Amino acid sequence: MEVGGWEVIKKYVELGLGISLIISIGIHGNERLEVIPAGEFFPKRTYGVVLRKGRLLTPQARLFVDLLLRAAEAGGGQAGRATVRKPTYLAPG
Repeated sequence: MEVGGWEVIKKYVELGLGISLIISIGIHGNERLEVIPAGEFFPKRTYGVVLRKGRLLTPQARLFVDLLLRAAEAGGGQAGRATVRKPTYLAPG
């Protein structure tokens, strides 16, 4: 069966209607579920920022990208293991 959303999935499992694989961020600890870690069986995920080539970013978007890059360079959590590539910003005009 395929359903949308972690809460619905967890509710079906709590009702005894099967098992499921979800990412750990969907588990809060107050569910009536037994959680078996399975991360070793799946590849690590990599996230990135996608920018449109040749387009200017708004000041807010540029600030957000810069914030992410600073966090990655500082080793903040998972970002500390990332390869950081600085974007080339276009100058206005």
